[in-house]
This record gives sequence, C-alpha cells and structure tokens, in this order.
Amino acid sequence: MRVHRLTMTAFGPFADTHTVDFDELGAQGLFLVHGPTGAGKTSVLDALCFALFADVPGSRSHRGVRCDLSPPDRATSVELEFTASGRRLRIVRLPEQVRPKLRGSGTRRTPASVVVHELRSGRWEARSTRLDEAADVINDVIGMGLAQFQRIALLPQGGFATFLRADARDRHALLTALFDVTAFEDVETWLADQRRASAGRLATAEQELAFGVRALGDLLVGQPPIPAAMADEPPPWPTDPAQDPAVWAGGVPALRSWLDRAQTAAVNEQERARTASESARDAVAAAAQLQRSRERGLRARVEAAAVEDAGASVETLRRERDAALKAGDVRGEILAAQRAETAHRDLQAQFADAALALAGAVPDDRARDWFASGGTAGAGASGAVMSTCQELRRTLSAGSAELADLPSVAGRLAGAASVLAGHNRAQAAAQTAIDDANQRLEKLRERQRKIKAALADCAALAGAASARQVEHDRCRSAVQLRTQCAVLDEQLRGADQHTRLLERQELDARAAVLTLDEARLADLAAELAGGLVPDAPCPVCGSEVHPSPAPTAGGWSPTALADAKKAATMATAALADAKAEASALSARREVAHARLAELRCADLSADELQKSLESSRLALAAARDAEVQLLRLTAEHDDVTVTIEQVRRDETDAHVAFEVSTAALAAVRRDVQQAVTGGLGAVARHTTACLCGQASTGEAGGAGELDRARSSDDPSIDELVAAATHLTSVIQATQRQHARLATEVESIAGLAERLVTAAEEMGRAQAAVAQALTGSAFSTAEAAMAAWRSESLLSDLSARIEDHERRGAAAHVTLAEPEVIAALAADPPDVAGLAKLAEAAEQRAVQAARMRHGLERTTTMALSLLAGIDKAARETLTRREEHLAVAALADLAAGTSPENTLRMRLSTFVLAARLERVVELANERLARMGDGRFALIHDDSLARGGARSGLGLLVRDEWSGTTRAPTTLSGGESFMASLALALGLADVLRESVGGVELETLFIDEGFGSLDEVSLDDVLGVLDELRDGGRAVGVVSHLAELRDRIPTRLAVGKASTGSTVTQHLAASVSA
Repeated sequence: MRVHRLTMTAFGPFADTHTVDFDELGAQGLFLVHGPTGAGKTSVLDALCFALFADVPGSRSHRGVRCDLSPPDRATSVELEFTASGRRLRIVRLPEQVRPKLRGSGTRRTPASVVVHELRSGRWEARSTRLDEAADVINDVIGMGLAQFQRIALLPQGGFATFLRADARDRHALLTALFDVTAFEDVETWLADQRRASAGRLATAEQELAFGVRALGDLLVGQPPIPAAMADEPPPWPTDPAQDPAVWAGGVPALRSWLDRAQTAAVNEQERARTASESARDAVAAAAQLQRSRERGLRARVEAAAVEDAGASVETLRRERDAALKAGDVRGEILAAQRAETAHRDLQAQFADAALALAGAVPDDRARDWFASGGTAGAGASGAVMSTCQELRRTLSAGSAELADLPSVAGRLAGAASVLAGHNRAQAAAQTAIDDANQRLEKLRERQRKIKAALADCAALAGAASARQVEHDRCRSAVQLRTQCAVLDEQLRGADQHTRLLERQELDARAAVLTLDEARLADLAAELAGGLVPDAPCPVCGSEVHPSPAPTAGGWSPTALADAKKAATMATAALADAKAEASALSARREVAHARLAELRCADLSADELQKSLESSRLALAAARDAEVQLLRLTAEHDDVTVTIEQVRRDETDAHVAFEVSTAALAAVRRDVQQAVTGGLGAVARHTTACLCGQASTGEAGGAGELDRARSSDDPSIDELVAAATHLTSVIQATQRQHARLATEVESIAGLAERLVTAAEEMGRAQAAVAQALTGSAFSTAEAAMAAWRSESLLSDLSARIEDHERRGAAAHVTLAEPEVIAALAADPPDVAGLAKLAEAAEQRAVQAARMRHGLERTTTMALSLLAGIDKAARETLTRREEHLAVAALADLAAGTSPENTLRMRLSTFVLAARLERVVELANERLARMGDGRFALIHDDSLARGGARSGLGLLVRDEWSGTTRAPTTLSGGESFMASLALALGLADVLRESVGGVELETLFIDEGFGSLDEVSLDDVLGVLDELRDGGRAVGVVSHLAELRDRIPTRLAVGKASTGSTVTQHLAASVSA
C-alpha cells in the first residue's frame, strides 16, 4: 500500500485546508515529520486513519476531530488517495458534525458520509457512497483493520516498548488483536463443549441407572399393607438390591402371582367393609331424625308455657291501644287551641317591648301610661293611643323637611376630607418615592460591582468547556462499550447453553436414526422374505421352495427411518447455526474489548467507568453552566445599568410631585374649614325642630375636634380630617334616629290591631275544645293528650299483641304432630356413639381400598423399573468410553492435560509460532542497530506456579553471555529493541494478511533516548526500509534529525490553527 496524497480541512488543529503530497515526500525514501509539541504531527496520522477506517488510533475519539478554530460554514473533511493491491482509490470522508442551516438562523446536525472513487482507464469512477459498502471496499483492498494498520503502517514505538516489557497475559491480548486465531480458539471451544456434552450424557445415563436402582429399593421398602387373609404368606421381595437386573427380572412372575392373590383378597375385604359402613350410616341417620323431632317437641312445650305466662301483660297492652285510638278523635281541636294561645302570648310580648321603648316620646298622659304598661293599662286608653300615633306622624313629617339638607352637607364634608387626605397621601408618597429612589440607587450600584466580579470568574471556568467535552465523550464511549461487553457476555452464556441443548438434541436425533437402522438390519431377513416369489429362486440360498419365510418383527418402517434422518439433518444444521452465532458474538465481544483498550479503560470496572463518566459529566456541566451564567450575568449587568438610569429619572419625578401636592394641600384645607362650619349649623336646626332630637341621647364624642377645627386659624391636617369625619357621623346618626322613631310609631299601631284579633281567635278555639270533650271518655284536654300515642307506638303495640297470639298457635300445632308425640314418648338416642361406629367402619373400608390400589401400583412400577435398569446399565458403559476419549483431547488443546508439558493452549501455540517469527525478524535489525550485542529470545519454558507458557520474551547479552529480562535494558537499549520488535511484527503481520506490501510507513517518536552512534545505526536500519521504493516517515520533534533527514514535513502551530509545509531535499540543499 502506498499513500499518494492527503488533504485535511477543519480537521484536528488544522483550521484551513492543507494538502500533504506523500509522493514528493517519499521520493528520497526517508522523510521527517517534525514540529513543536501540540502542533499536530500525530493529527496527520489521525487524518490518514480516519479516512481509511472512520476512526482514530488511541484514546482520541472520532467525534472530536473537528477544529474549533474553523468558521462554522467550513465543513470538516479528509481526502486520501492511495494505491493498494494494484488498485488506486480516493476516499473523501466527512464526520458527523454541526453545520449552519441553509435557510434562516440556527444549526443542524449532518450525518457522517463517505465517497469512494477508483481510478480506471485514467478516469475516476465512483464505487460507493454508503458507509458499510465503503468499509467493505477498503477492507478488500488493504485487508486489515485499524488495530493491525496501526501496528503495521504507523509503528507507535512507545506502544511496543510496553509490549517488550509486558507479561505473558498482556502480550497474549495484543497478539490476539493482531493475529486472527479465531479458528484455533473455536477448536478449543468446540472440544470443551464436546467434553461438557459427553460429560452431561454420561451423567444423565448414570443418573438414570441410579434412579432406577433407588426407585426399586424405595418401592420394595415402602410396600403397602398385606391383607389379613394373607398374613401368613409374605411377599417374595428380592433380598439383595445389588443383584444383577436379570436375577430381579426372574422374580417378577412370582411377585406378580402373589400380588394377584393379594388383590383378590383385598377386593373381598373392601366389599365387606363397605357393606358394614353403609349399615352404620343408615343407623346414624335414623337416630339423628329421632333426635331432631324430640328437640322440636321440647322447644314447643317451653314456648307454650311462656305464652300462657305473658297473657296478663298482653291484656294491658290491648287496653292501652284502645285508649290511644279514642284520644286521637279529639286531639285536632286541642292542638288548634294550643296554637291560638301561643300566638296571643307572642303578640303580647312583642307589643310590650315596643311600647316600653316609645313611652318617652308620647305627649298624651293616658297614652303614655298605656305604652309604659306594655298595653295592659286598660282598653280605655286605646283612643288616646291612636290619636297620639297620628300626632307623632305629623311631627316626624315636619322634621323630615329639615333633614333633607343634611345629606348634601355630609357628602360635601366627605368629599373635602377625601381630597384633603388624598393630597396628604400624595405628598407622603412623593417623599417616600424620593427616599426609595436613593436606597435603590445604592443597592443597584453595589449589585453592579458584584456582577463585574462574577463575570471574571465565569469567563475563566467557561474557557475549559472544550477540553471537558472531549473527556466526557471518552468516558461515555467507555461506559457504552462496557455495557455492550456485559450484554455480549450474557448473550454468549445464553448461546453456549443453547448450543449444548442443540448438541443433546442432535445426539438424540442420531441415536433415534441408529435405533431405527438397527431394527431395520435385524428385520433384514423379513425384508428378504417379503420379496420371495413362489417357484422363484431365493437370492440367498437359491432354493425355489420357501417352506417358512421369516416374519416381520416390526419396530421400524422406511417412513419412520426417513423422518428420523431428516430430523437428524435439521438438528445438525441448527447446531451449526448456533455455533456460528456464538462465534459472531465472541468476535463482537473482542472488538468491544479492543476498543476499550484504545480508550485506556480496559482495566476499569463498570462502576469505576460510571464514576468517571459522572465526574466528567459534572465537570462539563459546570463549564456549560459557567457559559450560560456568563451570558446571564452580561445581560444582567446591562439591565442593572438601564435600571440605574430609570431610577434617577423616577427620583426627579418624585421631587416635582412633592411640590405640586404641597400647593394643592393648602387650598383644600380652607374648603374643609368652611364645610365643617356649615354642617354644624344644619345639625343644630334639625335637632331643635324635630321630635327625634328630643328623644335622642346626643353625640358627645368628637366635640373637641369640631371646636378646634372651627376656632383655629391654622388647624393640622389630622384635626381637619377628624372634624370632618366626626361631623359626618353626627349627620348619619341623626338620620338613623329619625328613621328609627318613624318605624317604631308605625310598628306599635300595627301590633295593637293584631293583638285584638288574636284575643278573639283564642276565645273561639277554647270553646271548640270544650264542645269536643263533652260526651268523650276524657274529662280534660290534659287526660286526652296523656292517652294519645304516635303511629309508630301504635304499630309496635299491635305487633306485640299479634306476635303473642302467633307463638301460642305455633306451639300447639307442633305438639300435635305424630312424630313429635312419638319422639317425646321414646328414650333419647345415642347419636354420638353410633357416629363413632360408622366412622370406624368407613376408615376400615378406606384402608381396604388403599391396600388394593397400592398393590396395583407396586406391580406396575416394579416391572417398569427392572426393564429400565438393564437399559441404563448398557447406556452408561457406552457413554463412559466416549467421554474418556473426548476429555483427553479437550484437555490437551486447553493446556491442562499432563501430556501437555508446557501447559500451552492450542491458540497460544499458534501465537507462539508467530512470536517466534517476529523475534527472528527483529533480531536481524537489532544486530545492526546495537553492534550485535543484544538478541531477543522467544521463551516457551514452563512458567512458575502453574501459569500458562509460550509467550515469554528474554534478552541475551552476547558480550557477557547472560540472559535477562527486558526490563533491565536502558532507555536507548529499550528503544532499539522495541523498534526492532515493531518492525519485525509489521513484517509478520504483512505475511499474515496475505502479503500486502506497505510502501509507506510511519515511525512515531522515541529517538530522543539515543546517543549519536546509536542514532546513526537506527537511521541506517530505517534507510534499508526504503528498498523496493518504500517511503518511511519519521515523526519526531528532535532537532538533530532535521540535519540528518533533508526531506521534511514541517507542522507549525498558531492561534489561527496549525499549518503544514513540505521541504524537499533539492530545495533544502539549494
């Protein structure tokens, strides 16, 4: 594979569009990619990987590849042109990103997209625009994934230093990700599954055999009771449970004969017990009926005696009921008289209260006495009362004319006082507004100072939002991958269980085919006999006479055999599908684990990842909140500034309002003084002219306020308001007194007329009561009301009398029944004793039936168990031989067999062979870089403590002849060994993926630990990589390499985004 050209737009740190021409850079074979830290040297390689695989190496996320310094309307894209497998392709890939809307404001999220072109006959032709199809096309051309490409083409030297020092387990994980050993792992899994399946089949056969033996023993120990007729003949049970099944089967006829006789005896015993039980039940039913009749008779005797004892009290109830019915005839007239008396008393009380209140205002002496006595001074005063009422009406009417002027005076006072109070409140409100404005200005200026301080804090925190977003995306991806791994593990366990079930079903289907095939072979003679024709020679013996052809044994048929074979074929196909699904799940799980390793989260648990995600989320939320807070505080600062200007204008308006209200207040005060003086004169004139003024007690309160308001030259606002308020209340009190006196005069006249009418109605009602009592059973109204009862009481009395009569009749009917007479004459029966005898007879019948059924079940189960034991024993021997063979092979492949001396799994053995080849190729280069002092050794010796072996690495020092661990190498020595190991592994990977030749390689960092001589040796080895037209790019910021490698790609960084510049060998020399 050779890379020709790479174009990046708004990618990583590159804000603009930059193109790298690798054909020019690789013309001399070796070129340098250099630049300051953070400029974007590795981002060039990220763009290369993103174009090929839609992802970037390491822990960086492909979701964060967009350059934050690019304008929003510039789309992030990568274009790569390369040649691989004889085909030249051009890939243009865009990640998912947020772009401005084409119309209107706002943004929209555009999905990821890709376009793949291929150069054919000098013209570019589109091959695919779908993500999945493009991935297939690229995989067909380069034949490897991101993890392999990163190890083959990018050579992350720092990663191979870790590989050099890693233990066998970590080294196994990396080699598994690079080399496809799925087929060998599948063999290990298949053998382990076969071992589990054969162990399950063996355990099933042994369990069936043990179950049959235990069941037969339990059956013989727990035998049913023996009938009494066969007590002297014990059953012929086997005495030794460990005997052969054939011995037990021989005893079955004797056991069956004994059980037949026992069943006959049990049937006879059950019939006798059933007849005795039925007789006992009949005796119990007759005794119970006699007992019920006797109890009814005894209850009837007691009831008849109780009815006779209650006769006198029932007669009293009858007399009470009759008197109540007669009292109901006169009750209406009595109630009418009581209502008339009550109404007369109520009117007398009302008239007395009204007369006493009006007595002081009446001028006539006789009428005044009559009013004062409450209307009881005698009828002679009624004429004076009526004329007095007329006089009072005329006097009040004259006072009403004088009173007509008072409401207008009160209204003027109320209006003036309201205006005065309003101006006073306006003046106070203006002063309050001035004070509030001063206080608000002080608070607003203080708030403005605090907002400026908070703006500075939020600006610092919001600047870290981008970095926290990247960390949050990484943690979220790791959590999702860990969850996916857990789901895949659960699905794999389910798939394993389903596979084992299908294996058992396949074995059962094959066993069914074998069983039918064995029956067919056993019946082969019958099949030949079926084809014989009279007088035709036999195909076996040649005889034309067939005296006794073999009969058909049965047990199989061609249709049944064909169906069984079809079922076996379907079971095999279903098993293959299940294994394929399990393999696919395992591959998905490995991909998820590899992705976790790239995110540096492989060793973290789900809880730890969740905590990291929550921590990053909180940090990101804090930064986002700071951004929002920054905007909010900026807006609030502007609002506070505007509010300060508004408060200043409000303060000026309040000063103007204060001056206006002060001038208006002086004019209103004069109007209130004049209104008070006029109102006092109007009240005095009405009091002198009207009758209500003579009856009133006066309004003494508030006189001081009126005097001060009228006499003072400069009364206060409170004095003026108090005087106006008091004078208004005096006017209102005068109006109420006048209206009350007029109402009382009208009321007393009406009450006098109603009282005369009520006295006449009361006399008529009393006469009607006296006439109704004449000739009745009662001498007085009180006696009639005492005898009266309500409807509910009358109903209760009648019900009690009728119940007494009904009870007596029912008791006499019961005592006259023949069954009751006979039961009372007989002795009491012993029902309980007869019931116990019947229950005992029923229990004997039940026991006899249980004995019979138990003997039947014992016979059937014994015969079935003996047949099953013989079949299970043969099956156990067959399954044991099968399991021993499968388990030995599975243990050998899993590395747990004693015959596997290195304790190496089959897949590990394959990886060890790969590692051995890697070490061989690495030593070729290491010998030239280190003057032949060091050599890597593949160590497959047995590890300590029973650990797995096969993937160890050691370093041999040829100068001292010692072998030691890679961790003892110095920094420069580790770099050379790691570089040699990386180059060797890249060569082996190219061999494993079909010999794809990579004509463009990159080596990322690591040269700073070398001295000058070692650096020359390393560069010499790298220079050899150019053989065959290969281009090697060295990524480093080491300044010394700029002099040694003239062809360079310089990556520079600036505040507007990073840039790339190509320096070719010719231009440098010039």
